[in-house]
Amino acid sequence: MGENMPTIDLSMNDYENLLKLIGRKIDIEDLEEIIFLLKGEMEVYEENGEKKISIEIPPDRIDMLSIGGLARSIKGYLNIETGKPKYSTIYGDIEVKVNQNIIPIRPYIAVTILHNVKLDEDLLKHIMTFQEKLHGTWCRNRRKASIGIYDFNKVKPPLYYEGVEPNKIRFIPLDTSIEMNGYEILSKTPRGKEYGHLLRDKNLYPILRDSEGKVLSMPPIINSEDTRVTVDTRDIVIDVTGLDKYIVNSILNVLAYNFAEHGWIIERTKIVTPNGVEYTPQKRGGKLSLDKDYVNRITGLNLSENKIAHLLRKMRYEVKINGDKIDVEIPPYRLDILHPVDLIEDVAIAYGFNKIVPELPNISTIGHELDIYKVVRKIRDIMVGLGFQEVLNYIMSNKDLLFIKMNKNIEEVAEVMNPKSAQYTVLRNSIIPGLLNFFSKNKHVEYPQKIFEIGEVVYIDSKAETKTVNHILLGFAITNFSLSLEEGLSVVYALFKNLGIEEFKLISLKNDPSFIKGRVGKIVINGKEMGIIGEVNPVVLKNFELENPTIVCEIDIEKIVKLFRSFSL
Repeated sequence: MGENMPTIDLSMNDYENLLKLIGRKIDIEDLEEIIFLLKGEMEVYEENGEKKISIEIPPDRIDMLSIGGLARSIKGYLNIETGKPKYSTIYGDIEVKVNQNIIPIRPYIAVTILHNVKLDEDLLKHIMTFQEKLHGTWCRNRRKASIGIYDFNKVKPPLYYEGVEPNKIRFIPLDTSIEMNGYEILSKTPRGKEYGHLLRDKNLYPILRDSEGKVLSMPPIINSEDTRVTVDTRDIVIDVTGLDKYIVNSILNVLAYNFAEHGWIIERTKIVTPNGVEYTPQKRGGKLSLDKDYVNRITGLNLSENKIAHLLRKMRYEVKINGDKIDVEIPPYRLDILHPVDLIEDVAIAYGFNKIVPELPNISTIGHELDIYKVVRKIRDIMVGLGFQEVLNYIMSNKDLLFIKMNKNIEEVAEVMNPKSAQYTVLRNSIIPGLLNFFSKNKHVEYPQKIFEIGEVVYIDSKAETKTVNHILLGFAITNFSLSLEEGLSVVYALFKNLGIEEFKLISLKNDPSFIKGRVGKIVINGKEMGIIGEVNPVVLKNFELENPTIVCEIDIEKIVKLFRSFSL
């Protein structure tokens, strides 16, 4: 099983509940094969003498991270139930009123009420585990969103979502018996200690309460003991609050429609905000259209429109054939569908990867090394010969490193929709910050320090199909007790001379806040900008906790290869 992948752990009772939802007896061996064909992985193991099942779910399919969602996918794959799932849904008159004072703190909330709930100890445990799995993945450890689940019959609507002064908050936190205020909850409860940093600097703390003042929860920290869900609960309130409206609504969609697979009735709830009214959970997701030829070109199959539609219905989509197009309605719980190619992947899964016959391509060519990698190889040898040590950094980075520490305004970069770590949230558009960060971790090493990296960066390009382009760059950095820009330029001269590039110009840059004014310039060859070199601004050095003068340079190898088609390689 892969490390840090989302998993469902099932007892044998959970396994039987899964089969009841599927409506068919499936042996464990057959279930393992089905899970594998749905891009998952299954393992049977023993714990304290009891047989258990661990199912690893693809990280983009959090809708399969519960028994209900898993059963829904399996039913479609086995043709037991295809097309858009039909759930019992009602429009209720329950309102959640959002106070203006919560908007600057944690502005978004989505709520649903589930009726006809039937629970046992295993299912209740499974629900709470599912909640925490979502907290640890899409919710970014409760920062972007957090989930609360309550016994509806213990509250009096309407509900109020508002900010309250911490010392005026009074309720008994979950799994305790003592009433506490907001400050005490952060300092005395395990959840408060773990997640208190999300609220500690706020003047008001978020509170969800009922019309009689009973507190349901203090998001994103902890629920109230007074509204605890038990096996006797028959109606459940679920709320999701957070900083990202898309994630808040998406997580509620997944919860509501996964639990609806158990036969529970969804009540859509009225959210009254200072900006208007909306109902949650959402009834529909997005829509995409597929072209038959595009599907067949990507998959290598020869499928008709009707066959493609049938395969998509197996993956639980609403599908209509519209002339030469196949219109697909995406369920609101399918958060992974961003592009038509995602639908095509589902077509291939429904068809069966195991049924696709491998074919040798009908070409007769001889492979050879691309010019750019010949140049990369030579540059690497040159830099090592000049006394530099090669380092490797991840292409994934974060805005703090790329912009804030570099004393720059935040620019548009490719962002990860659901990052698992605050350290890796975007794709880098420069190699220089990583080099400075490397220096900051190695201040104990003797000076001078000379490092280089050859790696990819990602630029935004609205004209590209993926809206981004990748370039291979060289970056190098020197730090020493005493240093001048000329030492860096001598490296550039030596590098270009060894590459057969006779001339380049350095054009001064006046306003780059990452560098000392008058000590930075663009590297230009034949009128085209190839890179940048300069002495790092003391403000940036302080941000990286560096004490010595530092020279950094970045050169676009892709541009050089395009400009000079012939190198003495």
